[in-house]
Amino acid sequence: LRIGTSQISSDSAFSYTGVTVADGGRLAHSNTAGIYDNTTAPVFRSTGNMNYFLGATSVIEYNNNSFGRVSGINVGVATLPQHKYGILEINHTGPAGTWVTPTYIPNFTNAVFVRTQLKIVSGEFNLADASGSPANSGRWVHIENPSPSALIRTGGYIRSEVTDNSARIVWTINNSIGTYVIPWGVSATQYIPLTYQLTGGSVGTVSFSTYRTPANNLPWPPGVTNLTSHIGLSPDNRTATVDRFWRMSNTGTAPVLNLTFNYVASEIPGIPFNIPSQMRAHSYNLITNSWMAAVTGQSATPYQVVTPNAGGFANWAISSLAAPLPVEWLYVKATAAGSGSAIIEWSTATETNNDFFTVWEIMPDGSELPMGKVKAAGNSSDVQKYQLQVPVADQGVHYYKVSQMDIDGTTSWSDVTSCSVVAQQGVLCWIDHWEDVLKVRTGSDSPAFVTVTDVSGRILSSRQFSGYEYQIPVTKMNRGQVLFVLVENETGRSASKVLY
Repeated sequence: LRIGTSQISSDSAFSYTGVTVADGGRLAHSNTAGIYDNTTAPVFRSTGNMNYFLGATSVIEYNNNSFGRVSGINVGVATLPQHKYGILEINHTGPAGTWVTPTYIPNFTNAVFVRTQLKIVSGEFNLADASGSPANSGRWVHIENPSPSALIRTGGYIRSEVTDNSARIVWTINNSIGTYVIPWGVSATQYIPLTYQLTGGSVGTVSFSTYRTPANNLPWPPGVTNLTSHIGLSPDNRTATVDRFWRMSNTGTAPVLNLTFNYVASEIPGIPFNIPSQMRAHSYNLITNSWMAAVTGQSATPYQVVTPNAGGFANWAISSLAAPLPVEWLYVKATAAGSGSAIIEWSTATETNNDFFTVWEIMPDGSELPMGKVKAAGNSSDVQKYQLQVPVADQGVHYYKVSQMDIDGTTSWSDVTSCSVVAQQGVLCWIDHWEDVLKVRTGSDSPAFVTVTDVSGRILSSRQFSGYEYQIPVTKMNRGQVLFVLVENETGRSASKVLY
């Protein structure tokens, strides 16, 4: 049935009638109010308690030649699965600057649900119900079928472009392995699909969104606090970053993903950061509030970036290798090394002007204590591996992270890692050869009197300290000595020794 702008209604003489669009049937219309919104305006008028039933493989085609609204559920009689679309087809034939859009009437819960398939045939399916890039009030379309074929495109595009990421395709994928394509676009000549390939794990329900920014890359996505430059660009990395953000938040755990991002030529940054082959995708870590190093194995062509092993991070941006992170972290891990120590290991894929690394222990109160430094490779395109053995003062789970210092003073951070250690009893002391200091840890922040002697009993240092860790310069001590450390505080006397 091609009904155009006409309607189907029931009068008071024959109330409680309705319409069934059976499996395989098609209802094509051009009504600007959609198929049902509990008023007298849409295809199915509310008069006479009009009801309707949509089969799981029935097709509702929006064949508008001007603006149109794709009506949802949870309004009036539309409260059951039978009122959700089976197959929703967007065949918008209106001129440039017009669109069809989901609508929430009267409130947000009345979203558009698709049980079987969303099919984009022609024109703009605008999830914002506005031109440009509005700040909020985007619409959602929920796809309940986990098959990759539940969203297909033969023409046209879906427009997201709301800066709070509220214009979303929400897709329940779970653990269905496959390649999912979100046909994002900005205009008839600016098609920028996102390819989301799930190869393992489960993503649960995924919310997809994207938006273009001005050249200053503002506003940042919700939850993102910076666009830090790692080569000293001011005020941040905006001059080297593509003018677009992507978001793919998921409810699953440990998904294994490959992503393909597309953008348009006008979104690429300016000279010297405008070489498409040097673009790389970066995810944002909401825990550390930092942009992660680009995962290895990426490739780029005009105007596309392919990102293998992307992980489950939500927010993404693309920037130039000409403004790289100084270090591409591959991993960091902590392992217990017997009683009283842990081994911190980390690896990098590439390094640019890298000076040294510092291992930090994160204390129970949130403070960070430097445990030691390791010289870096400097400049490298090969995988580099590092480690540092550190002492542990008290028993339990200990948390560590590694910082990297660039030659120009710029710092980046690894992820946080942890391990459970059986602590060595008593005072812990060790030599930090990078800083040439003797470090003493007591596990207590009470004031203490620390005495250092050599094997003959000669006093080399005797000082009072207060704090969790003490540092004593050892530049004047002879290398190869056995040093004895005696700590006296309110908890008693404790002794230890260290080979220097």
